[in-house]
Amino acid sequence: AGRIHARRAEDVVRARRGGEVLAVVMTLLRKPFMVETPYRPTLLFDGVDDIALIGQNKINALLNGASGFTFSAWIKQTALASQRVFTVFINGTNIGARLTLSATGFIVFGGVSQSTDALQGGTDTTRAINLGELVHIAGTIDFANAVIKSYVNGVLGLNVSATFGSTTYVAGTPTANSEEAIGGARSGGVNSLFFSGTIDEVQFWSTVRT
Repeated sequence: AGRIHARRAEDVVRARRGGEVLAVVMTLLRKPFMVETPYRPTLLFDGVDDIALIGQNKINALLNGASGFTFSAWIKQTALASQRVFTVFINGTNIGARLTLSATGFIVFGGVSQSTDALQGGTDTTRAINLGELVHIAGTIDFANAVIKSYVNGVLGLNVSATFGSTTYVAGTPTANSEEAIGGARSGGVNSLFFSGTIDEVQFWSTVRT
């Protein structure tokens, strides 16, 4: 399938298995602004309190039994800080997968196969993302082969071995006040790690994309 251009706020996030769109799962509790760019509408986060909540146990449930996971999005950061691009919880308040930008602009990406795993992954120190730079970012978690990778504009950065307790994703039940989110994190009912800038065309896949 080709790139999906968002026409409504709800279209910015889609969950996929293979080439099929499984569900449009995003709801906006605290709405970031929609901004028209020359290329597409996008979401603008203020870095103060904007967050787009996907909901509780949405992506997590869709990943159950998957041998791999892929995340991708277009982003443009307007302030340097430790900022969360997306968060998925696997069980209770345990992270299933997450991508953060460090205070120096590096991608920090990782996840687990089951709730008893230690969080796997690392930091891509090969390429910092510059302020105001529109880039395509992606990350893959291969549970079957125990490898985690991240990409900026299609160029491989992070490429690390992982220690997983399962060769497939084993979804648990996240707590009701720990919701999956774009542009921040919501754990225990508290929002944090707010993203500053724009995020668009967020896609989750239950396969390892290449």
